[in-house]
Amino acid sequence: MPTNKNNVSQTLFKFVSLRNPKLTETKSKNLGFIQRPDKVKGVFDGVAFANLLKKADEFQPTSIKSVKELEDGEFTKLLSIGRKIARGETLDKEETAYTLDYYKTTLDANKQLTAKGLKDYTTFWDNLIYQTLTQKDFYIKESVIHILKALQSGFAQNLEVTPETKKINGDDFLTKSLEAKVALPKEIFQNQESNPSKITEEAGTPKYNDKNNKFAEAKHQ
Repeated sequence: MPTNKNNVSQTLFKFVSLRNPKLTETKSKNLGFIQRPDKVKGVFDGVAFANLLKKADEFQPTSIKSVKELEDGEFTKLLSIGRKIARGETLDKEETAYTLDYYKTTLDANKQLTAKGLKDYTTFWDNLIYQTLTQKDFYIKESVIHILKALQSGFAQNLEVTPETKKINGDDFLTKSLEAKVALPKEIFQNQESNPSKITEEAGTPKYNDKNNKFAEAKHQ
């Protein structure tokens, strides 16, 4: 069915085109990019690039069914704060303190993600990748991005100030975090063909590998 193959090709090509060359070798402590925590792995990890849409069809985003569910659930305040960040509005002291304290609750005594923290981040990132691939619901994708923006604010306030982190982020960690862009995990682009920085098509299926550009930006569509 040529039409279907073309649709798959166009969708995956668009997904690849979200790559941002500026994200090459981005450090995890760079607050300019919202990155998935290293310990978090999702349903799309390890899936061959050409099979991502098939995996998306199998994925059931039951954990986030609607924006209203997010607005009325435990992430209500994070969503509200994230929306303010996205609009470029200034957070008040209470909102800044909330993200600081909330982020702390996602960590254990060793500053590793708790079981719930891992679960929540996995939910957010799986749903973000799903929505980016399928474009099923722009508003859910946008809401997940807003929550991640709020969490980035908390991460920035909890990030240890060292010569390295100051060199990466400057003196004002919080301000830099408020301008951060969401970057899709590099794992989504691994295990592809050996020809770097190139997209080819065989039977309507794009194949992609880029050993240098490791991330894709989940831009608002």
